[in-house]
Amino acid sequence: NILELHGSIIRIKCTVCDFIDNITENFESLPPKCKCGSMLRPDVVWFGEPLPQNIWQSAIKEASICDVMIIVGTSLVVSPANTLPVYAKQNGAILIEVNPEKTVMSNDMTLSIQATSVGVLPKMLSIFKNE
Repeated sequence: NILELHGSIIRIKCTVCDFIDNITENFESLPPKCKCGSMLRPDVVWFGEPLPQNIWQSAIKEASICDVMIIVGTSLVVSPANTLPVYAKQNGAILIEVNPEKTVMSNDMTLSIQATSVGVLPKMLSIFKNE
């Protein structure tokens, strides 16, 4: 399961109403406006903004019941997302970390691979598909 904790740059959302949509065409005006007249922005979480609570609660639930968690390209220093591996580990999940450098949680991982995701993920996918 993939949960986009920090949103998606290919979606836009209104700064006032609940409108969210994929970006499918060029905007007629800049900054882009919602049908309600308010400004549209990327559907991402900026630094200092809270995570969407429904996504966060789903992430905690999934982390708490997963068998394997693959953690890719993060230093694991930003809270609260860095607590998700803890939930998984408490459940006995296998933790696989892929990051160019060791992280503060590398020693807690079942497997820590110091490499870029572009080099490792295609190989992992190939292994998973053959099983």
